[in-house]
Amino acid sequence: MEEYDIKSKGSRITAIAGHYGSGKSEVSINYALYIAEKLGSDTDITLFDLDIVNPYFRSRERRDLLEENAIKVVSSAESFPDVDLPYMPPEMTSLFQDKSRLGVMDIGGDPAGARVLARYGIELNKVLKSGEAEFFCVINANRPMTKTKDEAASYVKSIRDTAGASVTGIINNTHFFWETQPEDIYRGAELSTAVSEELEIPVVFHAVERSLAERLDRDIGAILPMSIYLKKPWER
Repeated sequence: MEEYDIKSKGSRITAIAGHYGSGKSEVSINYALYIAEKLGSDTDITLFDLDIVNPYFRSRERRDLLEENAIKVVSSAESFPDVDLPYMPPEMTSLFQDKSRLGVMDIGGDPAGARVLARYGIELNKVLKSGEAEFFCVINANRPMTKTKDEAASYVKSIRDTAGASVTGIINNTHFFWETQPEDIYRGAELSTAVSEELEIPVVFHAVERSLAERLDRDIGAILPMSIYLKKPWER
């Protein structure tokens, strides 16, 4: 298994978006924890929960876990953590300006959620061009509206156009919760590769639950080992 090498990446800001149900919040949490693990607890990391669309599976639900790993959590509604408001935290500005800080931005699902990035279009594009930032889009081949290359590519383009920023990488996070099988991962890898070739955007890694990753017998590229931290409301 080829594990994703975060140390080889020079980006200090990573924005992660995706269609509804893609699992981008789970990816965002795991990605922030992975940075902390690989770069050390002295690294100044902030996870920005900017999802103002989806009432479930929000990164800020695991604030305790993240803060235990020295990751600061900033959400779009600090005073009302269970409410989604169109409010952007002022800490976002300092993230773009302070080059000593690392940030992971969990962006709301679908193009509607990507509108929050439009507010920071100038700043984001500036750091994207300088190589300080990445803008990743998550694809789940098991979701109804992204099962084909054309559907998934259309979603990536609509999120890009709404955000006003270039998507720099694709993440394959094909899953069906606890019923996910290796075949799901392989199908997602094929779809992500097809979208990558269509849009000329690289597949940066495949997000795979840890025990499932050990069962893969095909080389699909770099893998981000995942733990499942977010649960459906009726499972809590």
